Amino acid sequence: MPLSLTGKRWSSPTYSYDGFSAFTDALIEKRNLSCPPALNIQPAFHAGVRATMRIENAIEHHEHIGIFGDYDCDGITSSAMMSRFFERRGIRPFIRLPLRSEGYGLRKEHVDVFRAKNVSLLVTLDTGITANHAIEYANAHNINVIIVDHHILPASLPPAYAIIHPLLADSPLTPSPAAAGLCYLLVRLLEKKEWEDHRTDLALACLGTIADLVELKGFNRTIAKAGLQAWNNLPNGALKELKISIGLQGHVSSTDIAFRIAPRVNAPGRMDDPSVALAALLHGGAPIRILEELNTQRQTYVKNIYAGLPDVPLAPFICLAHKTYHPGIIGLLAGKLTERFHRPSLVAHILNDICTASLRSIPAFNVVHALEMSKELLIHFGGHAQAAGCTFEYKNFVLLQQQLSQYASQTLPPSALVPSLTIDAELSPRDVTLEFCEDLRRLEPFGQGNPEPHFLLRDISALQRRQVGSDGQHLQLHINNTASIGFGLGKFLPYTLRALDIVCHIGINNWRGVRTPQITIEDLREASSACFRQEQACPL
Repeated sequence: MPLSLTGKRWSSPTYSYDGFSAFTDALIEKRNLSCPPALNIQPAFHAGVRATMRIENAIEHHEHIGIFGDYDCDGITSSAMMSRFFERRGIRPFIRLPLRSEGYGLRKEHVDVFRAKNVSLLVTLDTGITANHAIEYANAHNINVIIVDHHILPASLPPAYAIIHPLLADSPLTPSPAAAGLCYLLVRLLEKKEWEDHRTDLALACLGTIADLVELKGFNRTIAKAGLQAWNNLPNGALKELKISIGLQGHVSSTDIAFRIAPRVNAPGRMDDPSVALAALLHGGAPIRILEELNTQRQTYVKNIYAGLPDVPLAPFICLAHKTYHPGIIGLLAGKLTERFHRPSLVAHILNDICTASLRSIPAFNVVHALEMSKELLIHFGGHAQAAGCTFEYKNFVLLQQQLSQYASQTLPPSALVPSLTIDAELSPRDVTLEFCEDLRRLEPFGQGNPEPHFLLRDISALQRRQVGSDGQHLQLHINNTASIGFGLGKFLPYTLRALDIVCHIGINNWRGVRTPQITIEDLREASSACFRQEQACPL
């Protein structure tokens, strides 16, 4: 089967187009999006009542309370929600967010920080489920620990006072919520009824959920959908100030959350101190300006490092390690490599002969299972099926690379290493109407497990064509008087002189109050099959 100009295999359209309402209805049914659960399911998770009783007791007796979060958006938004709850009760908790240079997870040295603050109740958010030794240490020093986490369960659970985890619920929550979703449920259980400014907490839960790439079905879809409504109706405060600073006006979509808000919240944890992001979410002001500066630094750094990468050996599992790779951007580099070459990847920062690595993977390959097969070479590891982290001694790098590639070779058929696009339906350019774009919004929010529909437009002749962007990296076309943009596709401008087949998303462009359909080009190929390249491994 021929590949596209970017080296992807296209599937045949899943549906025949019978009108926009019928198409949207069919996709809602296929993706099981019609009946998300209500927000008030908090009694379902294990240890929720035990956790709330302990928290309420700590508040009543004016105990010193600590929060230990994570340095990513999920951990930061969870910490913001819990901090807001305690402050509504007149308590200012001591919050500690680790630096990336410290590595992931709660450790004894962190417990000592809370001991020095006389903390007797510690709530860990988006972390803690593998911190057996640290929690044993906390217990020995009379600190009760409540864990709110969603990462993969270890063989033996830590001896925490209470553990709130989706797989330890009375009726396990699937797909698994992010920590922000679990934290929102805990706050609901603590509040017992709707509380003042609950919309801000819903917006925070939505932000953490979308940023952590959990599957947007079931309860996650409920949180994301309700949270987007909250983002569109925020009261005056830090989140509204953040929204305005980014230039978001009108309808805020899941795409805005994923690509405009979440990267800014993640930037301090990558480049500096995640506490900056926490301060921005809680208080606004100067920290919001710092978010923008750090995000710009992050973008420039990733672009320069990626451009300077050596020729990547196209092994079944790509592994790179260097002391110049900033620990805050190794996950982004791994993501770029996986996206480009469509195979799992590991990128590591080296410091004092210890590698701190981030891993990314393709849907057909569980990277945590791969790490489990090589755990004798690792100091720590954990994460999700498509995104994980680990630390190991640099002397084990070559052997680890060999073992990971061997496991990938045994697990992945060659066809899985060719990137593919699933096409939902074929359209004519005249079908791309404002009414259709409006109807597609019934599918929102889009994200993991509920991607934006892909449409095929055949035999397209562009009316206008040009490269746009600071260095001409993007492609702009006019198709049947509809504006279209192909991000990163500017190099294919010469091909637009001939007829093309295009795979795209369709949406709404709102410019100065005028709303028009817009086509976002995801991929393209020459319409003549004689010009197709024959299928091969994804090119370098």
